[in-house]
Amino acid sequence: FLTSLFEAGFLRYSPSVRRWTWDIDNIRSKRVTDGVAELMMDKMLRLKSNVQYALMVAACLGSQSEQSILKLLSKDTDSSNDDFIASLDEVVSEGFMFKVGSSTYSFSHDSIQLAAYSLIPDKEAMHLKIGRQLLDCSSQGELESIIFVVAAQLDRGSMLITDPDEKI
Repeated sequence: FLTSLFEAGFLRYSPSVRRWTWDIDNIRSKRVTDGVAELMMDKMLRLKSNVQYALMVAACLGSQSEQSILKLLSKDTDSSNDDFIASLDEVVSEGFMFKVGSSTYSFSHDSIQLAAYSLIPDKEAMHLKIGRQLLDCSSQGELESIIFVVAAQLDRGSMLITDPDEKI
């Protein structure tokens, strides 16, 4: 909560008097959100669009995401793999996720993943897009190691599949 007050400019550090200052009237007039998830969502909405996209992709994959899978999905963006991973690293620096070892991204809390997931306007379409992209961009060896991820994503978007050849 204090961070949101600081970011909104209601709470400031004054170097001249060497202490924190605030405007209590502005703070009282500020709509105080009820939950951490709402605070996090407000913070997520202030992220750059490429960082928001990386966050939403990770949310679709669940509480943890392997960097190798995320790199395959970055081929959909106009940026390079490194830019997509840099966006995820920004998500980490904002505190939404943390890195486990060198290759796994994990959400800091379930409510943060749910808040990120709630930002996706068409969830089924996003899951279908992720499943199709993983299927199209994976080598045979990669596909064997992520087949359950691909199947889960395609299943979550299956209501949108209209091509009878694509349906099982």
